[in-house]
Amino acid sequence: MKRTVTVNLSKLACDALARVDELGSAEASARLESAVRVYVRDRDLGRPGWRYPAFMRETEADGQVRLDLDVDGELWRSFEEEATQQEVSIDRLAEHAVLYLAAEIDAGRIVLRMLDQIESVEVEDQGA
Repeated sequence: MKRTVTVNLSKLACDALARVDELGSAEASARLESAVRVYVRDRDLGRPGWRYPAFMRETEADGQVRLDLDVDGELWRSFEEEATQQEVSIDRLAEHAVLYLAAEIDAGRIVLRMLDQIESVEVEDQGA
């Protein structure tokens, strides 16, 4: 069952949401739900950068953009539990989830670029 929640994000996180558009979603709220879903799904994978960074706890929150989100209730409960466990607000963890997903997407791009470069070198070597 869907549930409507309001999240405050920084402009930086909103810019990152725009980059998440590669997921094929046109609306910011759908992109944010994708970020939350990926973040919750990756909980037990031990990936670097998954936990909310300790150094960010000391920074001032920069929630400048309010975003209404229609999200699966069970997913949101899991996300709220994670925020409680990490002792961080929902807004801060939502922002982190967006940046985490954007980094994952960027990492994929880097791998693709590396593979393209390797193929280019192999083609050059074969032509020589």
